[in-house]
Amino acid sequence: MKVTHSLICILLPVLFRISLTKITLNSGNYDFLIVISDNIEEQHGIAVIKAIKHSFSYASLLLYNATHNYTQFGDISIVIPHKWDASVFEEVVEPAVATQHIKTADVLVDVPSPLYGNEPYTPQFSGCGQEGEFMYLTPRFLMDEYYTRTLFGSIDMVIVHQWGRLRWGLPSTYKSHHSTYHRGVSQVSSIKFSS
Repeated sequence: MKVTHSLICILLPVLFRISLTKITLNSGNYDFLIVISDNIEEQHGIAVIKAIKHSFSYASLLLYNATHNYTQFGDISIVIPHKWDASVFEEVVEPAVATQHIKTADVLVDVPSPLYGNEPYTPQFSGCGQEGEFMYLTPRFLMDEYYTRTLFGSIDMVIVHQWGRLRWGLPSTYKSHHSTYHRGVSQVSSIKFSS
């Protein structure tokens, strides 16, 4: 069945919830919205969604350890482009209608930026100490582990670094255009993907 709504919110297992707000903190869990841009081809959809789940699950573990067991990622809603056929994703997700769009994204997954290419970034128009606008990631950054590790370091470390810029307005600590982060020891903790 082809859904004609502008966006489809997909449910990734564990908890059912629709969130129309920006980042929220609930009992130490950050709930937020990831939007996959219309620029991403449907043929890459399942791989992109799996890469998002994998990357943010490991980043959540790192965030949990970095904050001394204080906070982690909680409910993550992922919105897929309206032009994607929801029935293709029934095996890995449960679709539900949503009204979110790119302007409400906390994390945007899109094609490489003309300025940054595949490098993740978080625009901070308000300056240091003020929350960023959104986190920008590309499918190649999320799916090509060798490429990402070679140029930027561990995917989860880069996501947590960008999270610090997004959530707390931390300044960029990059010494050059590409920076490398090295992974520390993590312990298992839960993360919930939902709509």
